[in-house]
Amino acid sequence: MNPAPPDALQDIEIYAKTNSFEAIETWLTGHFGTLEPIRNTAKTRTFLASWQGQAVEIFLCLNAGKTGYASISFSATGIPWDNDIECARAAYQALATTIRCSESAWQEGDDPDRWYQISGAGEEVIHWPNPD
Repeated sequence: MNPAPPDALQDIEIYAKTNSFEAIETWLTGHFGTLEPIRNTAKTRTFLASWQGQAVEIFLCLNAGKTGYASISFSATGIPWDNDIECARAAYQALATTIRCSESAWQEGDDPDRWYQISGAGEEVIHWPNPD
């Protein structure tokens, strides 16, 4: 399935079905090298990283919205992914767990529960939250 490319996004955000900061940080370090911790709590981490001279803030939140998914957000695009779906595909390859992201840039009137999912079953558009 190849959805239309998302409109120009100002940031990237994906959701990974994991409760492990370590797994996410290992994946991120593989792309960005050093992650400079800015803030850490029991449930969140904020890092400053660099991609081709561009500063990128990365925010992680375990069990975001009590969904069982960790939110991973980046303050920029092109880092090395241009959109949520490209980032989700890379995360799935590294983390080997279900990844969800926005199907495209949200616009007024869009279904807020329409998401793109990458899992062992493949890639598909889903409605989330939904019972797994």
